[in-house]
Amino acid sequence: MLIAGLEKCSEKGPVEFWKTIAKMGPKRKGGIPWEGIGENGDVLMDKPDIIRVWRSKFESLLTPQENYSPEAIAFDEYIKSENTVLLRN
Repeated sequence: MLIAGLEKCSEKGPVEFWKTIAKMGPKRKGGIPWEGIGENGDVLMDKPDIIRVWRSKFESLLTPQENYSPEAIAFDEYIKSENTVLLRN
């Protein structure tokens, strides 16, 4: 029965075939898994703790560092200039 259904869908086209395959597999879970690793290595499962860690990580990524080295600044400027040259060509 299952094989006959797949053969029938394959005759309709690849889109129908893959839709049928997708329905056969495991169902997707909706939502975000509320688990994470804390700064000291412990497993966090409490939503406010996870949000606090995410916020801290994103703030550190998005905030420019005071001790940004001259070499890093020069490299960033080089990359920007190379990208500009590539975009013009």
